[in-house]
Amino acid sequence: MVKENSEEAEASERELKMKSRSTLLLATLLAAALIMGSGMALARMALAAEEIPQVSFEDLKKMIDGKKTDFLVVDVQPKAVYDISHIAGAVSFPWDDPLKSSGNLPRDKKLIFYCDCPHEEDSTSVATQLKQKFRYADVAVLKGRWSKWQELGYPVEQKK
Repeated sequence: MVKENSEEAEASERELKMKSRSTLLLATLLAAALIMGSGMALARMALAAEEIPQVSFEDLKKMIDGKKTDFLVVDVQPKAVYDISHIAGAVSFPWDDPLKSSGNLPRDKKLIFYCDCPHEEDSTSVATQLKQKFRYADVAVLKGRWSKWQELGYPVEQKK
């Protein structure tokens, strides 16, 4: 009984921390929107960002290792950066604001976007635009920076 209460308390504490992080991110994005003067567009993006799910490094690695085919990893960094090195199996779809098209990105797979921004700003921007402008339903953002993926020694493809 005591163990169950302890586990419930730990789960509640983890959930509270996650909500606090989401609230902090939302507040930061809203503040940035006001400071940068792009007001409404950035504010809308900040609100929509809360709706974009995140995928952890560990979960993405499991998906790659499991050779699942129901997802596609999308690198939103400049093409020159992608050409040097990227997550194994990723495709290049450089960030742009506003996006002019959805390119050839499939609609029948979960799209997992990544960048090397401190708070996933570029990947969140692309995912949000694809969801809002182009009606993509299954988009997510890799939680954490591209450089951290490399530091962890996870699978990458490099220019030869």
